[in-house]
Amino acid sequence: MDRIPDSGHALAALLQLMLLPAILMLVAGVVVWYKGQQARHESRIRIGKMLTMFGSILLAILLITSSFLQNLIDR
Repeated sequence: MDRIPDSGHALAALLQLMLLPAILMLVAGVVVWYKGQQARHESRIRIGKMLTMFGSILLAILLITSSFLQNLIDR
């Protein structure tokens, strides 16, 4: 029975570690999108939108999963 909480804490730490790349992807997407809008480059705008979308989806998935996992650990 001791292994289940230990693995839960390890998974929670891994999820928290993955938050930084998701936030960086989101911020980088916004910067590329903004610079693409200024320079009127369609490819940069497209890449910026894609990075922003994937970063926000990944961030939402990580936050929801870590919230549910934290509720399971606290029980």
